[in-house]
Parts: sequence; structure tokens; C-alpha cells
Amino acid sequence: MCTLALILVFAAAGDGAGPAAGAYGWWLLPSAREPGPLEAQAGLAERLEHLPMSFVPMPQVLERLRQADQGREVRSEAETFFRRAREHHLALRLPEAIENYRRAAGILLSGFTRFTDPDLLAEPLLRLGEALFVSGLADEARKMFQRAAAMVPHLAPNEDFFGPSVLAAYREARAEMGTLPPEMPHPRELSRLAQAAGLQGLLVVSAERLAERTVLQAGLFDAASESFRAVETVVVEPGAARACGERLAERLASSMLEAGVFSLPPVTDAAPGPADGGAGTDGGALPPADLALAAEAPDGGSGFLPGPDAGPTPDANGVAAPWYLRHWWIWPVAAAAVGAAVAVPLLLRQDVIDVRIHY
Repeated sequence: MCTLALILVFAAAGDGAGPAAGAYGWWLLPSAREPGPLEAQAGLAERLEHLPMSFVPMPQVLERLRQADQGREVRSEAETFFRRAREHHLALRLPEAIENYRRAAGILLSGFTRFTDPDLLAEPLLRLGEALFVSGLADEARKMFQRAAAMVPHLAPNEDFFGPSVLAAYREARAEMGTLPPEMPHPRELSRLAQAAGLQGLLVVSAERLAERTVLQAGLFDAASESFRAVETVVVEPGAARACGERLAERLASSMLEAGVFSLPPVTDAAPGPADGGAGTDGGALPPADLALAAEAPDGGSGFLPGPDAGPTPDANGVAAPWYLRHWWIWPVAAAAVGAAVAVPLLLRQDVIDVRIHY
């Protein structure tokens, strides 16, 4: 089973001076660039950006994490130990080289290089594995090689820098791991990421391949409580990925509304009354109890939730309300319907391989 994952982090848009209060944002793992999940993600984003919440693109979030590392001088300190390790290594002072490689990798792991520049972190891990292997510590070397591969799944050590025996040991260690599913950070790590980027939380989205279908899942993570406040899933249908992403956004919005993440204005502000030609005894509006029947009707459209082609409905002043207000009456019913949908357990696990280095 091939697992895909992507993480979306929502933050404040604006002048770049910093996130607004209660902001969320986007963060995608490389696996999100698969055609199906990527197209569904576009539909998800298009709908979510209309909610009364603030958003920021992933590149800005990554830049904030780099700035956090820069403020702590993480890279410069790691480079100092890495340079010392190389000097010891070249002089065949292997115990000293191993110690300094460990220090360099540990410093990088204490920051956010693992997420912003994983290739940079893989270098001291590979060199540490090489030093351990040359020292006759093959088992420890194998673990280091596997940790480097966990950081960068497609890592290929440069044959000009590593000897044939070291390269063979790395390839053997990598082969033992098999196909690596993208990691889903532990809730404590998600909270650390959000806080370092100045966010209230993260919208974590994963895509898992089940049989011949892809199941897309989105969960709103709260950094303060280190827990998810809303989680929803959708099966990505072939040829309709974008619409499925939009449907996931609508389901998630319903769950977030129920959880109190955001609130809607009074119904009278969003829907015209009988005097304005809106819902009334003769207005043709259906009460919530009749929504299921309407969804099954030939002209019922997409059912409980507005489809991607649903046009805006002007209010009494001629202003079109956003989709989550135009269809305010679907929230209680949609929440119940989605609750009965097939759910896939959220992938809240640490790395397949423990990438922490103790020194």
C-alpha cells in the first residue's frame, strides 16, 4: 500500500509583518505533488480560502522556519561541528569524527532543517554512517544510513566522495527499508512547527492509496492543545479530483463550524426573508428535514452540499454571499451525513525510523 501525505499549514496573508491572531496556513510534503492529490488539493484550497479564516502559502511558512533557525544560529553552529568532524575524519581520528558528526546532526535536528532543507541534514548523517562503518561498527552504521534515507527518500550518495564498500553498505541498508511512506509528524512536532511559524495551528492533509482509490483526509490541528479539532475524508474519484477536494473542504468547514473554530453571522444576515422574495411559506425553500429528499431528486444537484458549478445567490442588497453562507442550512444535515461516511484513521505517527540522534 502506497501512502501519500501532505501537510497544509494555514497562516495570515497580508504585508508579511507577521501572522494575524488566530491564523492558519499551508504546508505540502513532496508527495502532495502527485497528480490526483495535487488537483484535489487545489479544489480544497479554493473553497477553504473563502472561509472567515486567514491563509498563507507554504513558501512563506518555510521561510519563517528558516528565520527561526537563523535566529538561533542553528546552521552556523552545526557547520562548526561538521567542519571539525571532517578534519578528524581525514586525519583518521574516527572517535572524534563520530562525536562531532553526531553533534552537527543533533543541532540540525533541534531546528527545522529536517523540513526546510532535508538534504543538508542528510550529509552529516551519511558521513557519520561512513565513519561508523570504517570503525567496524556496521550495525550502527546501517542505522545511520537508514536515518539519512528517511530524511531524503531518494538520496543517492555521490560515488566520488564515498568508497565502494561504504556505498554497498548504504544500498543494502536502504534496500532493507523498502518503500518509505512520507512521515506524518507527531502532534508535539506539529505544535512546535506551528508555534515557530507564529500560527495558531495546522490543517494536516494526507492522501492514502487504498486498492485503486486515493483517500484524501484533512484535519485541523490546534497547536495549543496539540490535538485535532476537526477531521474529514473523501475518496478522490477519477476525473473529478478537484470537485472531490471542494467537497472535502465543505465537509471540513461543517466540522470546524460545529467545533467552534469559526462562526456564521445570523441567518437573517445571509438569507433574504419573505418580504425580499426569500424563504417563506410560498418561497419554495425546503426545511432541513426535506433536504435528503431534495438531494435524491433528479434536479437536486450535488445533494447536501453545493457543487463546483453552483452560482452565487445575491442577498437583499444584490451582493453575492460566499458559499458557506449561501448554503447555511446544509450545516446541521451535512455534519450528520459526513459523520456516517467512511473514515480513514489519521496517520499520526512518528517516523518509520527514529531519526533522533542522541549525543
